[in-house]
Amino acid sequence: MGFFGNGGGELRKKIYMVAFFLLVVVIAGVVGKQYDYLYLANKINVNGLELFMKEKEVIELFGEEDSEVSYCMGCGPNMYYKNLGIFARLSETKQYVKDIKITNPKYDILGIKPNQNITKAQNLLEEMGFKLIDSDPIRLSYQYQKKKLTFEMIIDKQGVIKSVQVEYQVKKDNNIIY
Repeated sequence: MGFFGNGGGELRKKIYMVAFFLLVVVIAGVVGKQYDYLYLANKINVNGLELFMKEKEVIELFGEEDSEVSYCMGCGPNMYYKNLGIFARLSETKQYVKDIKITNPKYDILGIKPNQNITKAQNLLEEMGFKLIDSDPIRLSYQYQKKKLTFEMIIDKQGVIKSVQVEYQVKKDNNIIY
């Protein structure tokens, strides 16, 4: 007879199964926390515009951008829809939308929108796990980051948001010098 008696084999199986299940739960928790910024990035939807959309999809959604306003020497591929108050920037190396900026209070990015009080926006970002990485009293801007997602808000002197911008950091783009 073994250590566990007659039912030792069954009990041993159950112990291994419970240990395996706990290991899976722990790994899922660790991995999940590392990638929850991707979950947030995929939740961003501004009037149909989403991060990671291809240029063709954006044009199908909004039409051709205002090329006169969109062009910026050395700024990379931009798409600006002035009448909507929406700006999108494409990754130079991945060919998808990596940056969305809004100035129209009709739209929001993860619940944050123009004409909103900065304090409310800061609380929302902190609840989602974003950390303040920069504030500029001259530009009146606040930048928050969560892994590869950077959030920037420009405010007026009364603390009201004028624009909201989110960018997914593309490593290869950061090495480009214009």
